[in-house]
Amino acid sequence: MFEKNCDQCSAKIQIPDDYSAPFVQCPECGSHQRYQKPKDLNEPEYKLGSAKVSSEALRIPGKVLEDSKIFEDAIGKTALEEVYRQVAIYMSEKNVLKRRTLKSKSIQAFMRKFKISADMTAQMLDYAEKSPQTQEITVSLHRKKIIVAGVVSALCVALLIGLMLAFV
Repeated sequence: MFEKNCDQCSAKIQIPDDYSAPFVQCPECGSHQRYQKPKDLNEPEYKLGSAKVSSEALRIPGKVLEDSKIFEDAIGKTALEEVYRQVAIYMSEKNVLKRRTLKSKSIQAFMRKFKISADMTAQMLDYAEKSPQTQEITVSLHRKKIIVAGVVSALCVALLIGLMLAFV
């Protein structure tokens, strides 16, 4: 059982050991307080695996977790897919300065949206830049651009042919 003093009225709030919500409510004044469970000193802290090589894994005693699983646990599967799409968009940019600007904006947006640290966001984007999912999305983006360019050029040629036949 943990105890926390209320920020409003200084009353003691009893918090059970298995409580996992980020907020607790004061029984005296009813205000909601942000609560973070104190870290156990005997419990080792694990850092994310190296994002330099996507096949590297983080080793936890008894378990081996790939970087993608760690990021998926941190932000969720659909959010990770959104990260892959966003990284593919800025990676397909040819202008280096614009790519750097888009990456910086992506980092800021992901930090705000997913409420994760800058370090974890940077590791996640480094991992996503090298992941096969991002490569597949980049290839599909290029295919779409080529198809659109082909359709537009075919329409222009057809329009020119139609105009030439009209003048003949």
